[in-house]
Amino acid sequence: MVVVWALLLVGLGYLSARRDPPSVREQRSIGQATPVVDRATAQLLVAAGRDVVADIAGRTLDEGCRITPLRSGGVLYSELTLYTSEAGGPALLDRIAGALPGSYGARVRHDADQGTHALRADAGEFVTIRGRVDPPGAVILTVSTGCRPVDVQVADLAVGRPIDEEPMRVLAALGAAGVQSGRTVGVSCPVGSAMFTAHATGRVDGDRPFADALRPLRAGATVVLDTPERFAYRTETRGVVVQRGDDQVRVSVTAACAAG
Repeated sequence: MVVVWALLLVGLGYLSARRDPPSVREQRSIGQATPVVDRATAQLLVAAGRDVVADIAGRTLDEGCRITPLRSGGVLYSELTLYTSEAGGPALLDRIAGALPGSYGARVRHDADQGTHALRADAGEFVTIRGRVDPPGAVILTVSTGCRPVDVQVADLAVGRPIDEEPMRVLAALGAAGVQSGRTVGVSCPVGSAMFTAHATGRVDGDRPFADALRPLRAGATVVLDTPERFAYRTETRGVVVQRGDDQVRVSVTAACAAG
């Protein structure tokens, strides 16, 4: 009787593993979670609206976490930064939370004493969203899977887009030296196309305001953020971010989703 009972339990466990939906994060792999991460990243861009400038950092797979003491895994991150007016970060977090699907349960906490502002949401299937204000004028959003089995190699959505050379044009206008191109990454748009961000860095001497140096390139554009360290503007089809740091200037150019 004991043997029969044991065999029954094993059989039920096998059927449950095959048929039942995952009930804990560790039962879903990185490959299974990747579409959820991409969908959540696209939802964040839609929720932010078209009057911000986006900088898509792309996917990053951080391996080496422990699922169990004997089993290793990885965490998939997707990060993007949104640029708005110098003091507009807290309001942007509120707007994103209000525009995300209700199933995400998005909520924002503003701590006046600490001067911090944080967004938390659940994209489903154990994928989390965290957001924070990075003053002046920036909101950083991170979508994360938590530690899971690694079953795929994570690649950028696409490379070799026409936008690849556009950060170089911005750096040339700034008189940059030692220019180096970076990644071109993207996320899918709601209408089926994709939004891409191309990156590049260079060394710029002097402290000439970005707004002055880039005036020939931004004719007709809307300036979103203008500080000594960060400058962002947008047109109907492009968003450009320029910022100083670590003795270099970093440029990102994002091709917006087609209006739909």
